[in-house]
Amino acid sequence: MRKKNPLCKTCGNCKRFYVVYGFKPARTHIVYCTVKGEPTEPASSCERWCKKEVLYDVSSERFDEAAENIKFLMRLFQNK
Repeated sequence: MRKKNPLCKTCGNCKRFYVVYGFKPARTHIVYCTVKGEPTEPASSCERWCKKEVLYDVSSERFDEAAENIKFLMRLFQNK
């Protein structure tokens, strides 16, 4: 198994810059390090690298809201 290098583009402390391109946002190659407080290159690395945490919202309120949205869409399309 190949070990991945800890790069800024895969760090949990780094965020991407977005710009408005036409009518939609577009991701740039610039990465902002929230620990250092400055932009950095995606291929660089530092000693504060940490794994990105992915959090999912699986609460019942979220599913109830989705069910209400689906009911609304069904009523909207049935009236046409």
